[in-house]
Amino acid sequence: MEFDTLRLSNFRQYYGDQSVKFSQDEDENVTVIHGANGAGKSALRNTFLWLFYNDVDLPQPDHVANERAMAEADVGDPIRVEVKLEFDHNDRHYWTGRWAEYEKQASDDLDGELVDEGSHVQYMDVDGKTVTPENPNTSLERFIPKRLSHLFFFHGEEIDQLSRQDNQDKVRDAIRNLMGLEILERSIRHLKWVQKNAFEEEMEEYGSDELSEYIVAHDEKQEKLSSKKERLLDLEQSIEETEGELASVEKRLRELEDTRELQEERDKLEEREKELREEIEEINNDVRETCSEYGYLVFSMPAVQKTAEALEEKRDKGEIPSEIKARFVEDRLDMGQCICGRDLIEETDPYEQVKDWKTKAGTNDLDQAATNITSRLRGITKARSGLFDEIQDDLSRRRARLDEINEISERLDDISDQISGKAKEDIQELERRRGQMEERITNLDQEMDRVENEIKRIKEQISDIESDIEDAREEEEKSKKARRRFIAAQRAREELEVKFESYQDQVREQVDDTVKEIFDDIISKNYWTEIGEDYSLDVYKEVGGRNDLISSVPTSTGERQVASLAFIGALTYLTREQYRSSENNVYFQGGVYPLVMDAPFGYLGTEYQRGVSKKIPHLADQVVVLVTEPQWEAEVKHHLERYAGKQYYLEYHDPEKEVDIEYEYTEIREEV
Repeated sequence: MEFDTLRLSNFRQYYGDQSVKFSQDEDENVTVIHGANGAGKSALRNTFLWLFYNDVDLPQPDHVANERAMAEADVGDPIRVEVKLEFDHNDRHYWTGRWAEYEKQASDDLDGELVDEGSHVQYMDVDGKTVTPENPNTSLERFIPKRLSHLFFFHGEEIDQLSRQDNQDKVRDAIRNLMGLEILERSIRHLKWVQKNAFEEEMEEYGSDELSEYIVAHDEKQEKLSSKKERLLDLEQSIEETEGELASVEKRLRELEDTRELQEERDKLEEREKELREEIEEINNDVRETCSEYGYLVFSMPAVQKTAEALEEKRDKGEIPSEIKARFVEDRLDMGQCICGRDLIEETDPYEQVKDWKTKAGTNDLDQAATNITSRLRGITKARSGLFDEIQDDLSRRRARLDEINEISERLDDISDQISGKAKEDIQELERRRGQMEERITNLDQEMDRVENEIKRIKEQISDIESDIEDAREEEEKSKKARRRFIAAQRAREELEVKFESYQDQVREQVDDTVKEIFDDIISKNYWTEIGEDYSLDVYKEVGGRNDLISSVPTSTGERQVASLAFIGALTYLTREQYRSSENNVYFQGGVYPLVMDAPFGYLGTEYQRGVSKKIPHLADQVVVLVTEPQWEAEVKHHLERYAGKQYYLEYHDPEKEVDIEYEYTEIREEV
């Protein structure tokens, strides 16, 4: 595996989009990343852990989103955190990534709520074809198994734990996983499982006791068959009894059917009575409105009749309509001549006779008024007659409905008498009982079906067992065959165990020799390392002519840190050499792995820093070193800088020192 480019966005204190292009030069294979304490070196190392394993080993591991990005977002806005890594592995070019989306919940929320997340893996094979694996999380962890992550992405100030006496399990697991021993262990475990769960069971199944076992099984099935048959008889009897009860209930319901019909008729009649009374109320309202509007016609009739009689009398006298008009008489008098030709002279008898006609003559207004009054009197008479007709019609309709109500009342009384003379039994209760019985019969029928199927199945099982009993002698040969296979698996397992022990010792010694060599190159004192038979990584020092564990003599932890570093370097060196070797090892194919080293010089003195800085470029094909400026002292810089193909600086922005920012963040700046 060789890293190409790391891209991160809003991860921890890394605000916005940042990237690191790793050195891939064979002669300058080291990428150095400088950063002060708290600037984000550990966070940068954790980008690999989060990408490959969705894990973070920092304080507040759930706090992944960048605080500044969260602060600048509005409530409800999403912030995307993402880490992408491009690298080459086993002749393939990979594009990988992991992302998470956090939604801001409140104005002071700097963590956000995780609303979505995912990962992706894509690679291009040797033919130039792009492939996307279906399960990216599984693919990511397979590149460098999580149980080995502490070896390839390590914190220098904690790495000395490998050489503590209580951590031999970690040392053993690392050697077994990287050096091919895990394959042998899995093979041994598989053969043990096959012996126990396959061949041993076959021997028991086909052994000499199987005939008696079949007979016992046959008897058990016969007993079970008898029990099921008894249950079937019980079910048949229960169904018969329930059907008898159901018939009785249905008979009683038929007897009460006429009562049901009477009740339904009574309900309809009562509903009709209610409708009729509502209609009567509507008729009464109509009569009241008619009388209120036209009632005066009834009481004004005497005055109307008297007026009509007076007009009739004037007609009889000829006063209306008048034949001579007053204007005509005045004209004759003014002319002084009567219509008969006689002269009309004032104070003469003819004059006075014509003048008398003025009092007898009518006017146009009087005649018109008389005509109008006569017409209105006729209209009033007609309206009065219509009023009586309308009221009479309403009263007739009301009478018809009252008569129908009386008939309904008589029928309701009759129905009540009929119902009261019958049984008071609750029809609904009978219906409920009938439903319960029908449901019970259905359930019993279903259980009968199940029992019948079980009987059929048991009979088939009995038939099979009887066939097995007949074939028992033939199975003896199968038992012998299973035993032969069991013995073969046992021999193969035992041979693998012998090879495992031998290869394990060989690998342990090989790793031990390489660790010693690396350790000796770094430390020139009278210290040496040794991987014990229990896989403890121990550091020894000669004290008073004898060998003591370093933990028992007064010395610093620097030697343990160097020993742990030598152990990691030995594993990466041996796996790389085997991967490139032409020698075929069925158990151990090897591999090329980069090293990401956070603070590898943490507890080391100047002498040890010199030795480690000389050795680091040769531990792996690609090395990433994260250091503080104090650690990047003259010795380290002098020996390591010549191999540094790329250098970056973590530029930490502190709100306590920069007044124009509110939240801390880090930017990655490449040295030009």
